Amino acid sequence: MKKFLWVLLCIITSIVTFVVSFLVGIIVPSVKYASSLAVEWNEEVGEIVTDLKFGGGEGTSYDLYIPKKLREDKETSLILFIHGGSFTGGSKMDEDMWCKYYAAQGYITATLDYSLMAEGSSVNINTMNEEIFLCVKAIKDECLARGYDIKQMATSGQSAGGHLAMLYAYSHGVDSPIPVKFVFQQTGPCSFHIEDWGGDAVTEAEYDEVISAVLGWAGKEITKEQVADGSYVKFLSEISPVSLVNENTVPTLCAYGANDVVVPVNMKYKLFEAFEKYGVKYDFIYFENSGHGMTADTDKQVEFIEKSLEYCDKYFE
Repeated sequence: MKKFLWVLLCIITSIVTFVVSFLVGIIVPSVKYASSLAVEWNEEVGEIVTDLKFGGGEGTSYDLYIPKKLREDKETSLILFIHGGSFTGGSKMDEDMWCKYYAAQGYITATLDYSLMAEGSSVNINTMNEEIFLCVKAIKDECLARGYDIKQMATSGQSAGGHLAMLYAYSHGVDSPIPVKFVFQQTGPCSFHIEDWGGDAVTEAEYDEVISAVLGWAGKEITKEQVADGSYVKFLSEISPVSLVNENTVPTLCAYGANDVVVPVNMKYKLFEAFEKYGVKYDFIYFENSGHGMTADTDKQVEFIEKSLEYCDKYFE
């Protein structure tokens, strides 16, 4: 049996990401992001409406940040921030600082609690993607009721949130209740194809692992025959942003760390190759000293934020 054990990898990834997220949660808000994202929020800056329901699973809701002064030179715009946590943890509160910062720049922002994977649960990545769709529709309706007709949006996130930000934008490019104009994300895995995580399926034991992984990540039941003939790959393609890239894919700003031990460091190049193949506009900011938490390159974080605002100016109409 080869060294690659898909399910074990998923478990290890979840544990590592949880530990990293916990440490980053303590260190980053107070040190790394403070100077770049800090906003002295008060009623003169805007209004925050919390725990609005959108029809997802139990415990799902979103927070809405409405600035006092919208960008008058742009159509009313939304930036949706999606939290990370290896698809098993995290909270919309993790994105509070990001939401406040971009709301202070004149954009309506929001963040959501989506259903998470858990033992005994049928929640999978497709579930999360469809809940984001429901949330976007609810945000549009809520804002319209408040007198704001949102015409365009961007998605953003880190880690699992970065993956979901790309997945939503690339899979709902046609039918999103609010048209997605661009994505800006950090450390989001772009693929769930097994080879991109260093493995293959050639033994009976590994077949079982692939069957379990596809059910857990994509919510699809497959057989050993489908593993053997490769037809199972289509289900992983559905949840892999790299497989969804085409000539209509929106511009994407990406940031990855050189020392990431959670998401394979070479995976991003497959995404960039797909962008270049289809002529998709993209930018890549390389955090030379950082791991998955992106904590060791404060100057690059500033660059990422500044570049994201350039995207707002360029791609919001």
